[in-house]
Amino acid sequence: MAMSKEIRREVGKSRELLWHFLEGEKCFFCKKPFLENGVPRYVKFGNASANPMDLDCTIHHKDGDHENNKQSNRALAHQSCHRSFHAKQVFGAWRKAVAA
Repeated sequence: MAMSKEIRREVGKSRELLWHFLEGEKCFFCKKPFLENGVPRYVKFGNASANPMDLDCTIHHKDGDHENNKQSNRALAHQSCHRSFHAKQVFGAWRKAVAA
């Protein structure tokens, strides 16, 4: 089923906004930028036709409370860094329980 013109435009505009807002943003954990080389030349702003992004990005809740969605509690992170952080938390808790 083909996408309607309105949906295609909305998706293009969303991608355009992602390119715009991610420029200069860094991962909360590893501090590496999400866009290694900045915004590529082929991204044209203002026409809602930005290309798809291969983006390894998620939201991390700093205090661990997923109900607390205040902006001050949210941080962008690479999915791999985020998974690693939580795996270390779980493994650390498990090691303490086994040692006790």
